Amino acid sequence: MSTVSQEEERLALLHALAILDSPSEPFFDSLCRLVASAINAPIVLVSFIDRDRLWFKSSIGNNKPEIEREASFCAWCMEQETPFLVPDTLADARFANNPYVAGAPGIRSYAGAAIRSGSGLTLGTLCVLDTQPREFSADQIDRLNDAAQMISKEMQRREALLAFRPMAGEAARALDGEARFRSVFEGAAVGIALIGTDGQWMDVNDALCKIVGYSRDELKQLTFQDITHPDDLDKDLRLLAQLAKSESDRYTIEKRYIKKDGATIWINLTVTVRRSPTGTPLYYISIVDDIQQRVVAQQALLALQQTLEQRVELRTRELQHAIEQLQLVTDNVPALVAYFDADLRYRYANEAYRTVLGRDPLALIGQPLSEVAGLARADEIRRKLNASKNERRITLEVTQPLPDGSLGYNSVTFISNIIDDKIVGYYSLAHDITERHAREMEREREARQDVLTGLPNRRAFQEGLRTAISLADARGGSIVVLFIDLDGFKSINDSLGHECGDLVLQETARRLGADLHTTDIAARLAGDEFVMIVADLDHLAIETMACTLLRSIGTPMQIGQHQVAVSASIGIAIYHAGSGKAPESLLHTADIGMYDAKRSGKNQYRFGPSYDAVLPS
Repeated sequence: MSTVSQEEERLALLHALAILDSPSEPFFDSLCRLVASAINAPIVLVSFIDRDRLWFKSSIGNNKPEIEREASFCAWCMEQETPFLVPDTLADARFANNPYVAGAPGIRSYAGAAIRSGSGLTLGTLCVLDTQPREFSADQIDRLNDAAQMISKEMQRREALLAFRPMAGEAARALDGEARFRSVFEGAAVGIALIGTDGQWMDVNDALCKIVGYSRDELKQLTFQDITHPDDLDKDLRLLAQLAKSESDRYTIEKRYIKKDGATIWINLTVTVRRSPTGTPLYYISIVDDIQQRVVAQQALLALQQTLEQRVELRTRELQHAIEQLQLVTDNVPALVAYFDADLRYRYANEAYRTVLGRDPLALIGQPLSEVAGLARADEIRRKLNASKNERRITLEVTQPLPDGSLGYNSVTFISNIIDDKIVGYYSLAHDITERHAREMEREREARQDVLTGLPNRRAFQEGLRTAISLADARGGSIVVLFIDLDGFKSINDSLGHECGDLVLQETARRLGADLHTTDIAARLAGDEFVMIVADLDHLAIETMACTLLRSIGTPMQIGQHQVAVSASIGIAIYHAGSGKAPESLLHTADIGMYDAKRSGKNQYRFGPSYDAVLPS
């Protein structure tokens, strides 16, 4: 056949398949995402080659629906029997001046594999492009070729259906006729059968015989019911009945056949009907595609879902090979699963990004991590990854903005993808730990809080004192520590009981905290001992505050049926910025002042020994 007539036949078939300018389909979009992840490519295209244009059925990293055929790399790829590779476009005279090399998007490397019909006609290509020159590994080329063959097989299945589909126009006339029918029937890569209304096999092709292990003569002695797995027969018959009644024009089902040797095989079955002029079914046309390997792989990977993190780490290379299986697993994992290139740009994101974060996984491809995590968090993650280059796996806890405006917490594990001792990307698995984080924060709060009074406890006070001293040193100024011990509290416990004593402590805590500024601290050290930290008071203000505290604590309390009166002794210590006094020393100074106040008659305050003045209450 001449080149011209072969091109016309190719175009006729392409148009008859009605693939050009058709809507997006999950099958092609899913393969695009998986190829982008497996090969770490910023641009992936599923192209079909028309007379003068290249039309994109699915793409990643590209916003054009089509380009002119003459300027495309795929026009070269379609002539090749094996994948077409261009490691560096600027070093290749055929492409150095190509508009898509010299201009946007600045293509620097290309790898493509042809999509072919059952008779070997090139319908289009699956290709990956990069804006950096690169050598494609044998493994990456195999993955690309595998995916292209998957698309070829899908197109061959659709081609087989053409032989039984009413057609009109020039494309139909080009494909019509008994010779064309027999050519498709016998040469199809999928099984084809004509089945009588009683289920009898009327005619079958070699591909079907190979799938089920029976010869043509053997099959003609059987019905399709005879070799259909019993568990799948009712559904098949129900759909066939709907087809016979014209309730549908075709149906597709995944079911099992029982082969001649007794083994079970999964197949994808598409059934249409040929009718008489009066509409009576004459026979059925079945297209049978062997999907056994796909089903086995799917079942095996779903069984590994519970241990995905470990499997990602231990079998990174294996998952790179299992493009289709990776998609099946990760879209059903209750976690955010992604793959990033070395610059932390998304090359793959699973469906959890849509359900959890409200982000379209496909739209994230090529976007930086900061698009989801925010610039500050992305920079923090980048710094930690760079600081941990010698570790294959690191786990971080990071905050995550949610669609409702709240803030969640994720535990994110990054696993480095290392090829030839170089990090080329990262797998990530992010689990929601918001509830766990909240529990830990609550435990931390409880560890710093006095259970009885609700005030900060000794640990929290000591941390607060160190922080207050650091702030005073940084900005200048001073802080005041007041050590408060209740007078006569033991007698209340002895006479009215510990329950009443606890209520006195609670009321004292309430009074201490009533007039505090947000930067001040009131805490309970132990027993009836309390402390306060107040910033930047002059000497007169300190005395005024101490007198106010004595009056507030000394005001009688109504505790149940009892009116209880207590007083307090207060010791005071002052820290001046830059003095270098240790927190323990400062508290000890205030403690000494408190004991001095008790010795002097109680219900009064005294400054610690650093001060010469002893001021009466």
